[in-house]
Amino acid sequence: VKSSIIQGCPLQIYNSLGKKIYEVSDYQNDWNGLSNGQPAKDGDYYYVFNCNQKTYSGALRIIR
Repeated sequence: VKSSIIQGCPLQIYNSLGKKIYEVSDYQNDWNGLSNGQPAKDGDYYYVFNCNQKTYSGALRIIR
């Protein structure tokens, strides 16, 4: 997803168990892989953007 499309949209990131680890109402392409101030563990995560009546979602993997 192009960053210009999603910039300013609400974002939620979930871990592989479906627990929300990050949420922001106005995404500025600035998530740094932290969850509650701590580095998120290696693994798969899922993101959801709700932008102007359209939802963008997908997966990402953190490998440190």
